[in-house]
Amino acid sequence: MTDLIQTSPYTNREPWHGAGVYVGDDDVDSKTAIVKAGLDWEVETQRLFASRDGVAVQEILDHKAIVRKPDQRVLGVVGGRYYPIQNAGAFEFMDSLVEKGQIKYHTAGQAKNGQVIWLLAKIGDIEVLPQDKIDQYLFLYNAHDGSSSLRVLFTTIRAICANMAKLIFRTGAGEGLCVRHTKNLKERLEQANEVLGIADSKFNDFNIFAKEAASLRITPDMWNDLTMKLIPDPPKEADPSKKILTTREHARQALTDLFDHGVGQDIPGVGGTGWAAYNAVVEYANYERGARGENKQRSRFESSLFSGSARLIDKAVSEIRQLAA
Repeated sequence: MTDLIQTSPYTNREPWHGAGVYVGDDDVDSKTAIVKAGLDWEVETQRLFASRDGVAVQEILDHKAIVRKPDQRVLGVVGGRYYPIQNAGAFEFMDSLVEKGQIKYHTAGQAKNGQVIWLLAKIGDIEVLPQDKIDQYLFLYNAHDGSSSLRVLFTTIRAICANMAKLIFRTGAGEGLCVRHTKNLKERLEQANEVLGIADSKFNDFNIFAKEAASLRITPDMWNDLTMKLIPDPPKEADPSKKILTTREHARQALTDLFDHGVGQDIPGVGGTGWAAYNAVVEYANYERGARGENKQRSRFESSLFSGSARLIDKAVSEIRQLAA
């Protein structure tokens, strides 16, 4: 199992990445999910020292280390005012919505040997076309290495192929919705309802897009134009090499193959539509698009949420919306 998805409980369906720990069909609270996911540990801050010949000679006052208590693994170095949010605190603010039956915890896990912990909670689903259902989730993550605050992102997963069909809406300067850390039950409930309300709005927007895309017929010329906009050739003045041009052409061909024969494209009513185009891009971005680095699965997962693959899907949504207008 990769260091990205090290632990992950799930209910009913095996999660998209093919690894998980079964937690039963009943609703679970955050405490149960955390135990099942192997996230029932805490972090602590420790002082930092400069050393000479292995001997501490000076304390670094404006920084401290974040250390996982069970094994004393250093997860990151942060500023002196950083206040860590424990795993239990990161998850529990949504428990009130579980109790009210508005969401269900689905999967959870840790990334980068505990530097990042995450939770996926299902809040509903839609049927774009008969036999083609989209599940809607909140994706919560918290970084123990100081790289991010606690955030909630809005994500859809196509049930037929379990694609992590990225639908993340940015707020402010960062990704997703930043969540305040509080022990106050009333404030925690207010935050959870705020997150749910924003999620409902975002998913309603996606639902409209999906229905419009499903009713849009894509002609060969429209598809060629779309692929060129998504994966354009470099400008001629840049004097691109033959290798770069060939790589771009192969990428567009891969998109075309998925548009014609990708997972779920044989569902009645899907083939040849804007919805087929969208799902071809999602499948390409999350499974076919080249990933860099030693751990390609981790790289592709992170790209699908935060970087190149996410931007490609955003671009596809924008272009398909213009075609459907």
